[in-house]
Formats: sequence, structure tokens, C-alpha cells
Amino acid sequence: MGRHAQPGETFLQTLAILVGMWYDLRSWKLVDRGIPIMADKKRILCVEDDQNLRRILTKWLKDYELIGYDNPDEAYEFAAGEAEAGRPLDLFLLDIALKVTVSMDEIDNWKYHKEPLRQGIHLAKELRCLPAYGESPMIVMSGLVDRKTIGQALPDELNVLFLSKPLTHDTLCRHLEEMLGTG
Repeated sequence: MGRHAQPGETFLQTLAILVGMWYDLRSWKLVDRGIPIMADKKRILCVEDDQNLRRILTKWLKDYELIGYDNPDEAYEFAAGEAEAGRPLDLFLLDIALKVTVSMDEIDNWKYHKEPLRQGIHLAKELRCLPAYGESPMIVMSGLVDRKTIGQALPDELNVLFLSKPLTHDTLCRHLEEMLGTG
């Protein structure tokens, strides 16, 4: 009565299926497949293109449901879908400078991808326009710029917290606890 891996399925995918979860490789998140895996945890959407930092954040933030994307467009679609379904996210952790590769099919959108400094900020602005996220806690982060340099790109009305990389566990967790009221 055992289950065998299907062609193309990794060991972790097989294991996840056996325990009722699925690991979505496009967005590096656990997706519920029938068993409530993180029902009582605060949900954080993290948009970060650095795979190593994503691994670190996953370890640091194990007390939260961390849902991650490396593509701001996919992250926006997910967040909007969750809000529309009545499951809004609790906090956003956004990298400002995302390295998004553009295919030839997307060449019309090149302007958007041409200025990586604006991608995380653009996503924050778009999320703020959704009624469910108008007041949601947001942290934007970057290792390329400091708060002084980015000041004009982050208008006060956007109401985000800026953190410089490299992040420290204590600093990030302290801010998350303050913003989410979990401390």
C-alpha cells in the first residue's frame, strides 16, 4: 500500500505528498494539500531573488508561514488572489532591487524590468492600492542602497520600513514581532 515516486518527482515532493503537503518549486512555498499545515501562523509574503537569502529567511522565520517569490509579477498575482479569496496576507517583505530576467516575449515590458531599483517599490505601491493591503505592514530591503540614498523613492505615504542588507536575525525578528504584534 506504499506510494512510489512518479517520473520527474523529487524525493521531497514525494515525501510532501505522503504527508499532505506539496512544495511548489516555482515559488518555493509549501502549499496545503488537505492538511492544515500552518493555520495559526502569521502569513508573510517575501519577494527576494537571492536564493541563499531565501534559505536563510526560511530558517529564521520558521514561526511564520513564509510564502516566497523571486518574481514581483507572480507575487502580486498571488497576493491579489489571496485578498480576493478572503485570506489576506499579514506582512510583506520585499527586496527593492530584483534581478528579473526578461524573455523575448516580454520585450514590450522592458521598461518595467530595466530599472531594478524600482521593482520592489513598484510592487509595494501596487499592493497598497489593493483595499486588503492599504494598511498592511511592509518591509522593503536592499543591499545596494541605504535609507538616505533611497529616501525620495520611498514616499512617506507608502508607509514601509526600510532595512539595509545584510539583515540580522535579531533585527528582522524584532521588527516582525513589533509590526505583527507577536512579540
